[in-house]
Amino acid sequence: MLTNLILNAMDAMPDGGRLTIATRHTPGRDVQVTVADTGIGMPETIRQRIFEPFYSTKGEGGSGLGLSM
Repeated sequence: MLTNLILNAMDAMPDGGRLTIATRHTPGRDVQVTVADTGIGMPETIRQRIFEPFYSTKGEGGSGLGLSM
C-alpha cells in the first residue's frame, strides 16, 4: 500500500515536490501513518473511482490494481 501511494505521489509531481510520510503511535497498539505530497491532485470524478479494480489513468503504464489492493 505504501509503495503504491509513494509511486502515485511521484507521478503527481512530475516537476518535483515534497513527499512527507509520518508515523504516530496512538493509544493502545495502533500506529497512524500519514502520507502527503505537494502534487497536482486529482479531479473529483477520478477521486470517486480510485479504489475500483482495473481503473487507471496511466494507460499502458499501469494495471489499475494499485489502490484497489
